[in-house]
Amino acid sequence: MSTHRLARAVAPAAAATAAWLLQSRQPATASSDVSGYVRPDDARRFVAPLTKATVPLSFVDKWEAWAHGPPPPGPALAAALARFEGNAAWARVDDVLEGSRSSAISGSLGVRAKAIPLYRMYLKRDGSELAVVALLGDGTSGHGGILHGGITSLLFDEALGWANAAARLAEVDGLALLLDPSSSADLMQASVATFGFTAFLHVDFKRPLLLASRGGDGVVVLTCRAVKSEGRKMFVEGAMAASDGSAIAAANALFVRPRQ
Repeated sequence: MSTHRLARAVAPAAAATAAWLLQSRQPATASSDVSGYVRPDDARRFVAPLTKATVPLSFVDKWEAWAHGPPPPGPALAAALARFEGNAAWARVDDVLEGSRSSAISGSLGVRAKAIPLYRMYLKRDGSELAVVALLGDGTSGHGGILHGGITSLLFDEALGWANAAARLAEVDGLALLLDPSSSADLMQASVATFGFTAFLHVDFKRPLLLASRGGDGVVVLTCRAVKSEGRKMFVEGAMAASDGSAIAAANALFVRPRQ
């Protein structure tokens, strides 16, 4: 289907929202409200109004180290990252999609709990596929040293959700937003109307993933893509693999935009 036909298939309200995102964005600046808590060059990373209570400077610094520090050593992790880093077909997008907001993954499990020492998200430049490389620590276990199924589901919900977002933006020639770090705040501000909510998430667990305390490496790679768009509905699917390529889980989900 051509881009123009896809654009006509998008609900008018959602198309208007995407048009606002694409045409009416103003460059992010550090306002007087945040100047006491964040360096001006970091202000573009925030995806919600910054206040002293919600995002103190110490969190920003910790997030920067977590997101942009050198990866933990290990051949399995290095091999997984090498599939995407420096590959011209892929772009790293977790700065745009996760940013320094205090989300469940980057904020709670990543920066604060240190249960996920590394989490990186990549998007194919044509928007057809989204991938995540994550290093999971023992803080993500259920049974001792075995990845908790709830964490598996959380990782799928986040990755599938952004695959849905990429597909929605592709419908209106908006993929450039996902490749521009200054887009974070605008994407989050309009995310509900433009991308919607998870209506269902089905996960098939193939086998347990062993973490470090059980002799595993804790490395997973998720690959996700949209498979069908029906008006307000977007159907997506994904897979989670261990560092050796063996299947850990598979998932499919439905995301639905609210009625306007």
